[in-house]
Amino acid sequence: MNRIIDWAKQESLSTIWLSVETKNYIAIALYRKTGFRRIGSSDGSWEMIL
Repeated sequence: MNRIIDWAKQESLSTIWLSVETKNYIAIALYRKTGFRRIGSSDGSWEMIL
């Protein structure tokens, strides 16, 4: 995850967006730990940005 974040910074990307299944608790915890926040949900998934 940190490699992707570092790459995005090098490319001057201002936002990283992802979608994760609402029941994938381990992934959600990882994303939150790295700074992602939930911005919405649809079809059993959370939309998150960093």
